[in-house]
Amino acid sequence: MEIGVAEFAEKSSLSPRRVLQLIQVGKISARRSGGRWLIAQEELNYRSAISRPLSPKMGRALLSSLSGSEWEISLDAKSRSRIREYLSELAKSQDPARLLSSWFSGRSKKYLFKARSNDLRKLRSDKRIVLSGISDHRSGISDSAFLQGYVSQKDFKQVVREYLLVPAQGSNVQLGIASHFSDSLIPLGLMLVDLAEHIGPRESAQVKKLIRSL
Repeated sequence: MEIGVAEFAEKSSLSPRRVLQLIQVGKISARRSGGRWLIAQEELNYRSAISRPLSPKMGRALLSSLSGSEWEISLDAKSRSRIREYLSELAKSQDPARLLSSWFSGRSKKYLFKARSNDLRKLRSDKRIVLSGISDHRSGISDSAFLQGYVSQKDFKQVVREYLLVPAQGSNVQLGIASHFSDSLIPLGLMLVDLAEHIGPRESAQVKKLIRSL
């Protein structure tokens, strides 16, 4: 069975734009038919988890540890040992981005939209949006054509209406819903996970570099 780009993107937690990029560089096998790409459903396994997703509690602890925040106090000795094992595995891995994306594959939904190109700059400077992933300056990656970030539940609909954001296959905006973070920065661990979701060679290399600098 074959599926389109939009369906593949939804099932693999990628943006349609990212799926098209991966097709173009040969990371996803696809064929053109009637002016659109068709992808074998088996290709979903290319992102198959190399490890089971972490439980919410362990996921929060790992994010806190990557962010340099307190994490040990809420865990028993066995769980603390497991977190240290995860950190060691990340540090030694040749592909820590893939590890992170599999450990956090069950996270909350992200919303994909198409924004007018002249609105992307305004979105980046909108105080209601906290930038993440490739849009966060700590990622060391600059992509002016795509915005990734978080907005609070109370501001979400207003932001969508104000910027006339529309769900679209060629999305250039990815928004998650979360409370605002202190100093308008998301925790470093969450930024790393969002960056790892892109799975491109540039993003993967940067995740590896940042992990090893911790």
